[in-house]
Amino acid sequence: MLHEVIHELTIYALSDQTIEWPLPKTLKDFRVEMNSIFKDIKDNPLLKNERGVLDVKEFTAELTNPVFRRKLK
Repeated sequence: MLHEVIHELTIYALSDQTIEWPLPKTLKDFRVEMNSIFKDIKDNPLLKNERGVLDVKEFTAELTNPVFRRKLK
């Protein structure tokens, strides 16, 4: 359930469709940071077949998953 809550809380900040509603600086910074981290980990072979490497939105929500977090360490 927490995974889905995180999706709802972060979808606006991570969305590519925010032209009509400009992001405040803090959300822009969050988006840049999450995209940067995702870019760094998405092709890691240890994370192959993990839901968290599908896209930045799934990556963010999967941070609630203790198994995924252990693999990130």
